[in-house]
Amino acid sequence: MNLFIAESRAVSRLTAPIRDRTDDLLQRACSILVGDANGADKAVQQHLADRQYTRVTVFCMENCRNNFGAWPTRNVDPPSGRKGFTYYAAKDLAMAREA
Repeated sequence: MNLFIAESRAVSRLTAPIRDRTDDLLQRACSILVGDANGADKAVQQHLADRQYTRVTVFCMENCRNNFGAWPTRNVDPPSGRKGFTYYAAKDLAMAREA
């Protein structure tokens, strides 16, 4: 099963309940899809790397900003002429389609 984890860039640390829930997913051997942004993506990546979890794919736009586990990456083609939210929303949409 593929699961994609996404949250706000304003979130920089995972709470205990979120860490516990994530660990439950790891015990189930789920494939985790995560973005490369600072904030929640970075915090989730750090948690997964700390656990040495390998079933992770990092979705990036052009160049990956964060990949703490040196996991495989999936580059998403940016929408032409788009910037800001719409630019990065393409990455979230690609992860959702694969989940």
